[in-house]
Amino acid sequence: MLSNVFNVRGSHALALVATCACLLAACAAPPSAAPAAPGAAATAAPAAPAASSSEEITVYTLSGPPAKVLDVMKAAFAKTHPNVKITINTHGNGDFAEAMYAKGAANNLEDIIFNADLFVPPFVDAGLLVDMEALAKADSSFNLDDIYPSILGLGKVSFKPGVYMIPSGLDTVQMYYNKTMWQKAGAPLPTDNMTWDDFIAACKTVMSKNPDTYCFDNGPGNWWAYFVPWIEGYGGRVLSEDGKKSQFTTPEARAGLKAYGELWTKHKVAVPPGTSITDCFVVQKCAAYFHIPAFINDFRTKISDKFEWDVQFTPAQPKKHVTGMGTYGFSITKNAKNPQLAWDFLKLMAMKDVQLDMFKNRLSAPLLKSMASDPAIASPDDGKPPKNMNAFVHGGDIGIFPQNYPVKCGGLYSGQVNTTINAMLESIIRGTSSVEDATATADAQIQACLDKGG
Repeated sequence: MLSNVFNVRGSHALALVATCACLLAACAAPPSAAPAAPGAAATAAPAAPAASSSEEITVYTLSGPPAKVLDVMKAAFAKTHPNVKITINTHGNGDFAEAMYAKGAANNLEDIIFNADLFVPPFVDAGLLVDMEALAKADSSFNLDDIYPSILGLGKVSFKPGVYMIPSGLDTVQMYYNKTMWQKAGAPLPTDNMTWDDFIAACKTVMSKNPDTYCFDNGPGNWWAYFVPWIEGYGGRVLSEDGKKSQFTTPEARAGLKAYGELWTKHKVAVPPGTSITDCFVVQKCAAYFHIPAFINDFRTKISDKFEWDVQFTPAQPKKHVTGMGTYGFSITKNAKNPQLAWDFLKLMAMKDVQLDMFKNRLSAPLLKSMASDPAIASPDDGKPPKNMNAFVHGGDIGIFPQNYPVKCGGLYSGQVNTTINAMLESIIRGTSSVEDATATADAQIQACLDKGG
């Protein structure tokens, strides 16, 4: 869900992102010891024989947080494999997915590539990735069962067994807010249980004291992690449980989309579509910002001591308190020269020591169940904003994931489904079409593809 975070494609295409902005075929080595007991913490791997100086692992990644995560992993890997060269290639301009398809067709994919929840199904469908489940289960130092199943599930697909992406962390969309601005305006500060009605009322108070300021910026408003929680928060779904029926026209989905659109059309608390304010939150033209923890270090640097800010859970919808959740991570590719060596490097991302280092550097929230009681996680205040890191640490309690469409229909980030949904949301947010008409058109177009079996 996080490619928007790392500029893969579009303003909110993870993305997390996506999102932004996201586990692994049969090259396993025989186990050298009994697997770790379920629930046991995954700690740093035991020392391994140093590889020959000629060995190399190549990685293709995005810049920003993913590259910083790799730096942490490289430092850990050097302790057990000092003679292995790690070569990092960084994606530049252009569509990331298309670049991977081109490399796959030419059989020159790096050993390991960046991945994210939205890319996993199409990359598996295209045969680009290795199933890492056998590698993980044969590794006595690694415990798949310690990863939260919901996050690990983003590295799996419904149409083929296996684990095709190791996730980097627990990424949920929560609310950054300008505490100074809220206090000066006399607006009640956000709380764990704040509703959207409460938030909208507070927004209007803040905006009344700051006439040239909006409450928040959701860009074009078409990122799934923004609008789908409104549907589910009103009791609806994007797709039926079996994935065969588009459900934007249900009363619940329509109610959620209507309320979402009214943030622009009725309450006017969001930056209007077509209006661009660079670093809206940083320059104090927006009082709040909704996104994943990957922005913490950027905000610390850009905001410095200009104002006080913190984070809080995203406000609650009427029937269910939910927010978008996803992850990015890395995968072993079909072209990996030495899948076992690639695994030895890649697994470090989900080991306790590396996860703790990533958390201390505010790159992500931990994804290991065994870390929940770690003092560094339970009391995460490091003296710098945000003080309420628990909004991200416990964000999974209210997190939901994107639903997968048949690959040939596209999805929430690409293809026909994405194009159709974007058109629907554009008309709702701009008020150029009724919710009833917009959802009827969207359901008809998406259902036509679903009826063909994708």
